[in-house]
Amino acid sequence: FSYSDLRREAIASILERSSYDDDVEELFQLWLVERQHAANELLFDGAVEALQCISSTYPDIIIGGITNGRGDTDTMPALAPYFNLPCVSGDLPPVFPDRKPSVKIYEHALCRAAAMISSSSDEEVAVCMDRVRSGWVHVGDSLVNDVKASKQAGALTVWLDAPPPSESAFSTASPELAAARQAAAQEALDAGFIDERIERLSELPDAIQRLCSLRGGGAAVTSAATSAAAARDGDVDDLFGRAGTAGRHAIRSAALSFA
Repeated sequence: FSYSDLRREAIASILERSSYDDDVEELFQLWLVERQHAANELLFDGAVEALQCISSTYPDIIIGGITNGRGDTDTMPALAPYFNLPCVSGDLPPVFPDRKPSVKIYEHALCRAAAMISSSSDEEVAVCMDRVRSGWVHVGDSLVNDVKASKQAGALTVWLDAPPPSESAFSTASPELAAARQAAAQEALDAGFIDERIERLSELPDAIQRLCSLRGGGAAVTSAATSAAAARDGDVDDLFGRAGTAGRHAIRSAALSFA
């Protein structure tokens, strides 16, 4: 089941136990609107300023979102002006059920970015994917879902090492599952998947500049997941909102993705 399916089931269960006679889909859509509104209001400090700096420094950049949930930067007024690649959601077709940490969700995002700078021929899309990948930087707060998974897909990685919310704040994970997640994160940390580490988003532009210089890039392709870095509502699983432009000159392009 997708997270959306489970949420619809939860709404239906509540309605069955109550005296309300509302439509499940209507209530789900109302939740979705409010979820995007909350994410827009709960951005991490410095998220918009970092995007402004990156966009002005790399005017040909592709910025997008990669999320396991339903974060959608197109519906977040604070972020929408900077995101030109539609959010890639692991909760919706054609990506579902390939959620992070599956490498496939990152391949979906790279394919979409490549399509933005290619003709309609499959051969050129494949060539553009290689060019996009060669300058791709992924930014995220999850060592497993973001750093390790994107590195395995070919990205340069930026780990947002920000204090996480309490596990008990919104999680239903058992103590055993929480311990397993912590062990997996430590394993990813020890494996050396991190190319840059930042503690706040104000450090991101400099980190991207250093990584672009490693690959000779002057422009960036950015796919951003809206859960880790920008929003703190607990349901968001992306970077700028818990939410590339492959440069038209593909040889100078770099990809930046947030989770």
